Amino acid sequence: EAVYEPVDELNGDLMQEVEFWVSHRRGVALTDEVFIKSIPYSAFTAPPQPTGSVFKRATIRITANETLAALNTITADPDGAGGLVGFPGNFLASDQIVYRYIHKLTDGRQFSVLNPQAAVNSAFAKKRGSESDA
Repeated sequence: EAVYEPVDELNGDLMQEVEFWVSHRRGVALTDEVFIKSIPYSAFTAPPQPTGSVFKRATIRITANETLAALNTITADPDGAGGLVGFPGNFLASDQIVYRYIHKLTDGRQFSVLNPQAAVNSAFAKKRGSESDA
């Protein structure tokens, strides 16, 4: 369970929805990722006062049962090329469950780990040629 707070130039009001996807890794065996759920903008509300935040929030909960049900739909390598595997049907202690979200905006933009963006505040970005490059 986590609190998700969308941030954009309209204080989060550009958000359309956030989608959640999951994949499973056991050793070197990796499944394709599969959709779990989406949370619409309407699920986000103003935070309780007093707070310094102007951004709406939602508590996102993805259970182990939801994750298992979604992963159980992956029964084979989706393209047959041999790079991915089907989900083995259970979890072991050393398994890795990888969640990814896609933050979708009403203007068509999407943000995820697959399309990282520059730092919002350039003061936080490492500058080329600075002393910290050494």
